[in-house]
Amino acid sequence: PCCIVLSCLVLASGTAGADAKGEAKAYFKTGLDLMKSEEFPAAAAALEKSVDLYPNKNNLFNLAGCYRALDRHAEALALLERARKEFGNKLGKEMADDIERQINEINAVVGRLKLTLVPEGAVVAVDGKKTEVTPFSEPIVLMQGEHTIEVSADKHETGTLKVDIRPRAYKMVTVE
Repeated sequence: PCCIVLSCLVLASGTAGADAKGEAKAYFKTGLDLMKSEEFPAAAAALEKSVDLYPNKNNLFNLAGCYRALDRHAEALALLERARKEFGNKLGKEMADDIERQINEINAVVGRLKLTLVPEGAVVAVDGKKTEVTPFSEPIVLMQGEHTIEVSADKHETGTLKVDIRPRAYKMVTVE
């Protein structure tokens, strides 16, 4: 009986995977249609669902395009780098070249902020948008220009600072 149950679970698991792939494909098609109509917020939402269900080089690439259209360059950069890392030689020359071109274009208008906080575990908001709880695993990618960083932690006074980010620059800031 044990073997029968396991094979049923395997079959059910395989069917669930196929269902997710089919559902992801439907969201992908919807996302592409919305991109063609330049309805980028709705296109991004559909493509996000596609990526969540079944990430592939096409939905990552197109979601990055939506994010660029919405001035969400840091998120676009992360998706392009993910596509390059996860699909590497499966991208094909044209897509690989386009990804490299876009990464270079984004890097020309963003900088990176390495934020070190004492105490760790603080909550950080950049321009009013909360980020992950510290410590950060990677520098924060920000568009060039001035940004407001707000730091709050239990038993500490909330602090605010302004940072000026330059393209292709790496800025390090310690907040105590």
